[in-house]
Amino acid sequence: MSTEEVEARERPFDPSKFPLSEAAQNLSEAFRELIEKLESRTRARRPADRLRFEQATTALALDLTHWYLMEPEGWLYVSLSKADYSPKARPAPFLTERFPDLLRALADARLIDMRKGFRGEFGAGRRTTIRAAQCLRDLIKTAEVSFGDIGRAFKLQGDPLVLRTERVRGKANDLPLPESKQVEHLREEMNQVNAWLLDAVVDWQPSSASEKDPDTGYRFMRRHFTGSLDGCGRLNGGFWQRMSKDRRLRSLEIDCCEPVELDYGQIGIRIAYSVARAVPPQGDLYAVPGLERHRGGVKVVLNALLARKGPSSRFPIGLQDSFPPKMSFKQVLALVTDHHGAIAHLFGSSFYLIQQRVESTILLTCIHRMMAEGIHGFPNHDCLLVAWDDAPRVKQIMEETAYTILGLSVPVDVAIADGHERLLPSWASDLRREGAEGVSTTSALTPALAYTPTVSPSAPHKRGE
Repeated sequence: MSTEEVEARERPFDPSKFPLSEAAQNLSEAFRELIEKLESRTRARRPADRLRFEQATTALALDLTHWYLMEPEGWLYVSLSKADYSPKARPAPFLTERFPDLLRALADARLIDMRKGFRGEFGAGRRTTIRAAQCLRDLIKTAEVSFGDIGRAFKLQGDPLVLRTERVRGKANDLPLPESKQVEHLREEMNQVNAWLLDAVVDWQPSSASEKDPDTGYRFMRRHFTGSLDGCGRLNGGFWQRMSKDRRLRSLEIDCCEPVELDYGQIGIRIAYSVARAVPPQGDLYAVPGLERHRGGVKVVLNALLARKGPSSRFPIGLQDSFPPKMSFKQVLALVTDHHGAIAHLFGSSFYLIQQRVESTILLTCIHRMMAEGIHGFPNHDCLLVAWDDAPRVKQIMEETAYTILGLSVPVDVAIADGHERLLPSWASDLRREGAEGVSTTSALTPALAYTPTVSPSAPHKRGE
């Protein structure tokens, strides 16, 4: 049962919740007292059974509370099948075969609202869902519990590694992870990263009274691979990835500082040049001669050519209007191929699998260096969100790491919230405000001969010999 949290009206029940404050503890105990009043027990539970009961009711009360705070009318989906709570299948040690009976009893007593699921014989079925009933909502309001009062048990948030097939008609299927030292290494690496993310001090300053606070406690990330452990490998999850860039920069505080977003410039194209053992053109890689006024369209076309499997013969859907009416895709393709001839052999090769794998390895290498120096940050694919005071050093780490791995200089764009330009330091001379157009200046490093990166299964990505 996945515990990945998304901003939707339904999500899975997450048994990892536990109280971080007295308010959350009091709420859990009050909820448990209501449950015990409904019971007609003649004998006290054995100590081990009592502990499991307390853990299960606490996790249930706090996850219902969490989802009520985030989505007041939202639902959590659960299973009422005892087979899903057998010793090998249960999502948490304290969720035994008795848990479905507990849920039914709470629904009968109207402590929770329940919509029972059904199997679809001729169409889609529906999962059983639950949410906080009015009595629990009243307890939540009385206790004044907030997101910051609710913690998560690290080991109950699931496997930080995900392996899936490539998407076919928009759908991907889960694949089993092999039992190997490589998987053990990757899993331990993600456990270290998640522990590091939890250690950061985060605050949120809403820009208006109506702005909804995010759940800044949700920082668990999973590394998603496609096809094999050599495909993709991006880090997904975390509250910051589910909000706009402007909102992150405007309202978030990291370690008591305003945030700065450090973004690798056009790194996907530069990875392609490194694999091709070639040096990319100077300046903006999307500024193709003959298409200078159509940079946005060129960006989409070039990345689509690298991502697609097989040859391309037409514009991506909706992109025709980005170019002159009489310009055909064949003409655009010829201009792009002429300018980027050194990587044209990678077009139609599903290069995104390699590109994202190398990109994620670069970012993880940066994270390891930051961890060693006691610097916090939040990864978002090819960029890092860090505290203002740490930004100069992190920018240097990012430039050095990309150069070491790729054998090429990769510019690092610096983005801050509009209005935060005061006391602008010299290191951020290539800064651009959020929402502004343009590309930052390149790194001061001098490009060397491009090297072919080799992805090692259990070690940082290294430059080839």
